[in-house]
Amino acid sequence: MACFLVPTAEAIVTTLVAKSIKKNEKKATGVSVDLGGGKPEKATRLSFVKKL
Repeated sequence: MACFLVPTAEAIVTTLVAKSIKKNEKKATGVSVDLGGGKPEKATRLSFVKKL
């Protein structure tokens, strides 16, 4: 019986974590950086999912 419960629980946890990471990455898209000279530049962050 436990041979079915452990993989099911692992799949559920993995799915929840993946959805949570994707949701958090959509919130923070970029930041504006001013280096003191001309116009400010926009720096974007590479998502964790794309790094994998």
